[in-house]
Amino acid sequence: MRGAPPAAERIVEKLEACLWSQAAAHLDLDACPANGVIALLPQFALHPPMMNVGRKALTRHLLHLRLQWDEPIVQVVPSGTVVTAQWCTTSLGHALSGTKVFLADDIAGEQYFGQRQLHRKVSRLQRAGVRARAELLHLFEPFVREQLERANFSLSSEIADFHNRSTPTRSQSHSENLLDDTTVEQMVTEMLYGTSERRSDVERLIDKALAPESLDGCDLDRIFRYGVWSRARSTVQRAIGDPHIGPKIRKLVGKADNLTYAQVIERYRQLYPREHLSWERTVKALSAPLPQGQTFTWAAETLERQPKEAAL
Repeated sequence: MRGAPPAAERIVEKLEACLWSQAAAHLDLDACPANGVIALLPQFALHPPMMNVGRKALTRHLLHLRLQWDEPIVQVVPSGTVVTAQWCTTSLGHALSGTKVFLADDIAGEQYFGQRQLHRKVSRLQRAGVRARAELLHLFEPFVREQLERANFSLSSEIADFHNRSTPTRSQSHSENLLDDTTVEQMVTEMLYGTSERRSDVERLIDKALAPESLDGCDLDRIFRYGVWSRARSTVQRAIGDPHIGPKIRKLVGKADNLTYAQVIERYRQLYPREHLSWERTVKALSAPLPQGQTFTWAAETLERQPKEAAL
């Protein structure tokens, strides 16, 4: 669906495969029985939330909780084995725990016969996790692209409005985005797959969702929906040289007339004393660029004329 990350059920399916793959890598296969079952403990369960999750509670009464076990989540046991495991969850405002008794043959997993087949199936389980992570990245591509386009349009409009109000002789059309389609497409690739020096933003969100306590403070949809949006906006801001607090600085300036840089810094520090606004970030925010191919130099020129003591 446009405007939304992949369905939670699809995400959970891929996350479980990743978790089982990680656990399978630590199995001591030489100590396993010659014939048996590879048992996989479930990692998520559906349950009504016990905390405010916003409007989604009106349409979804059951949300995914992350389960934590006192037993390995991948076990190799003889066929017919009864597995008793303690579980708990602190997701979405809950503090639940209990005991689950499984017949190994009934848990998700599969039987094997002989060491060769065991090694082959465990290896396949590990590869399935690698494939699931890659598929999850692919599933997020439409959503990442849309959020980058949204951030590009939003910041372009906001900066255009600011420049048009503060510099009437210059006019920027709202239809002109700061970044062109080719640049946005490059950003999509980097957000999904990263670079040689940096892991991708979506990979790090996946890692966050895999953590045992990932759903303690928010639901799975929020991790990815808000996470992708905030990272998309930050990516666009970095590309245009706009500090992350740029919109807040411009909003403050827009409410007053004829402020000097020193006055902007003083007022901002009064409102947000912990953010330690610097001279450099102020200049960057107030001289955020026009569309590609155009430049805006008045801030640098004004900076040269400002007295040094104004930069506290």
